Amino acid sequence: MQPIYRDEDLDITPTERETVTVRASPPRLRRAYARVARVAVTLSTTHPLPVTHNHNNDAPRARRSQIRDKIAYGLVSAARYFFDIGTGYGPNMTEAKWLNRFVFLETVAAIPGMVGGAIRHLHSLRLMKRDNGWIHTLLEEAENERMHLLTFIQLKQPGIVFRGAVLVAQGVLYNLFFASYLLSPKTVHRFVGHLEEQAVKTYTHAIEDIDAGKLPQWTNMPAPEIAMNYWYACACDVDVTLPVLTPLLSAGS
Repeated sequence: MQPIYRDEDLDITPTERETVTVRASPPRLRRAYARVARVAVTLSTTHPLPVTHNHNNDAPRARRSQIRDKIAYGLVSAARYFFDIGTGYGPNMTEAKWLNRFVFLETVAAIPGMVGGAIRHLHSLRLMKRDNGWIHTLLEEAENERMHLLTFIQLKQPGIVFRGAVLVAQGVLYNLFFASYLLSPKTVHRFVGHLEEQAVKTYTHAIEDIDAGKLPQWTNMPAPEIAMNYWYACACDVDVTLPVLTPLLSAGS
C-alpha cells in the first residue's frame, strides 16, 4: 500500500512531510498521525540533541559507552536468534505464528519498565527526594506493553504449555533484569533500546505481510474493542481495523 499525503488533511509543510509516512486511512486518522508527526518534528527542531565532541578527556567515557552498547546488542542478538527458532519466525508466517510471537514478546517487553520503575521508586524513597519523572515514565511504558498483550489475547487464548513457558521466562527475566539494573542501569537501558528496535522490525514485517495479502484473516478484521478504547478514545471516531492498529503497536513498542 502506497503512502497517501493530502495537504488539507495533514496540514504539514513539505519539510515535515519528508520526515513522516502516513498510510492510506480515513481523514480523521490521517489527521491524528499528522498531529503526532508535527509534535515529533517540532521537538526535533526546538530541542535538538546535544552534540558531544569526543576530546581526549571524553575518550574513556566513550569507550565505556561503546562496551555497554556492544554487550547489550550482543545479548539482544542472541535472544533474538533463539526466539526466532522457538516461534518459527521466517518469511512464510501465518496468523497463528504471528500471534504466538506477539503474545510471548509482549509478556517479556512489559518486564523492564516495571523493574526499572520499582527500583527507581525504592531509590527515591531511600534518598528521600524526587525522581524527576523517571518512575512514571517507566511504569507507563510497562503499562503500554501490557495493553499490547491484552489486545493480542483477544485474538488468541494461550494453552497451558504456552502459559507455563511464560511463567518460567517471567521468573528468570524479572530477576535477571532486577540484578542487572542494580549493577548497571545504563547497560539495561541500552539492552531495552535494542530490544525495542527488534520489536519494531518484527511489527514492520507483519505490516508488510498484511499489505501483501499474506494474512487474509487480518485484512479487514476489526481491531479489538480494548485496543480502540485505549488508543483511539480521544483521537478519532472511525472504524479501526487491525492493519491500521498494527503501526501504532509498533510505535508504542
